[in-house]
Amino acid sequence: MSREESVSCFWTHEQGDGYRLSTPSSEPTSVSPVRSLLATGPFRWFLSSNATTGIGMELQVLAQSWLILELGGTQYDVGAAAGYRVVPAVLVSLAAGVLIDRLGGRAILLWDRLVLLALAAGTAALVLFGPIEVWHVIVLSVASGAVMGLGASSSRTLVSQIVTKVELQAANALSEFGMSVARAIGLLIGGLMVAAYGLGAPWVVLTGIRARGCAWQPPCRDARPRPLEGPLRWMADGWICGDCARRSTGRRHRAARCRVVSGPSGGRRPPSSGRHPSVRAVRPAPLHREHG
Repeated sequence: MSREESVSCFWTHEQGDGYRLSTPSSEPTSVSPVRSLLATGPFRWFLSSNATTGIGMELQVLAQSWLILELGGTQYDVGAAAGYRVVPAVLVSLAAGVLIDRLGGRAILLWDRLVLLALAAGTAALVLFGPIEVWHVIVLSVASGAVMGLGASSSRTLVSQIVTKVELQAANALSEFGMSVARAIGLLIGGLMVAAYGLGAPWVVLTGIRARGCAWQPPCRDARPRPLEGPLRWMADGWICGDCARRSTGRRHRAARCRVVSGPSGGRRPPSSGRHPSVRAVRPAPLHREHG
């Protein structure tokens, strides 16, 4: 055996596969997690859907900012249209987990895409054919922010259903990277559309992007949704379940302390004056003074 082959055999042994001799030609080849994910059809569709969402998000912000300025709005109006959309997104995200648990992430994501398509088409129609005012743009921006906040939460829950547990970390990283690149591309496309074709072109392109997002069908199946009830009842159930979990954890800790105090043999001290053995183990009886 040559020196190169012996080094190769030693390296294989160090990696945990050293029960047999191996040559450089028989070493196992490792597949990159990124290549493995991109070779999966459902994840490719999921990545493309997130990319279209990111492009449409930044394209809408840029187009509505230029539109407000062209309509005679002030800098405050531009900031209001971009900032007020965050408020409903945060509020909706508080109940997003409960809605996803009841209705399923797939159904919510599809409705999210349909509502965004309707909002984009309505804005494009107002810009091209009908009279539009500044407050119209602000209201449509706030509505789209609420819908996108719910869709973002449901989109994250679908990752664990599309990929395996080993690929989950790489899938999340690749999804966030694709979203960042898509948002940069959306700003570039929006600037080119406004400069070349005017304020109506970005909204037409945005409508096409939203339609492309609706064409994507998540290839996973959600768990069976629970019966639809009031949102206050959902949040109350969440608080009750959390309180029950805390109490259960406390009972387990007290039981563990009782086992430790009672000794390794598992024997318990005899109860005294009606006290429970566990209480006797945790709280020893006080010493009584002898009366002369």
